[in-house]
Amino acid sequence: MIKDKEYEQQLLQEIKGLNQDDLEKILRMIHFMKNEFFTASKKETAEKINILNYAGMLSDLTDEETAVFTHITNRRNLFGGRELNL
Repeated sequence: MIKDKEYEQQLLQEIKGLNQDDLEKILRMIHFMKNEFFTASKKETAEKINILNYAGMLSDLTDEETAVFTHITNRRNLFGGRELNL
């Protein structure tokens, strides 16, 4: 609990004296980081564990089904990159 107060004081000290625009940018950055990095890692871990349930299933696909699967997974990767707009 004492550590929490210390971190809180350090954060407050860092933003002390910043103007309104900069404070809004920092707040957006914190929200972005919480959503993309902290919760994303938990989701990725769960997805990696769940995907093991399907191991070996792709070996039964026909060439046409494999091509469709590859196309879909490549398109999905296109949407993975995100930018932070401040």
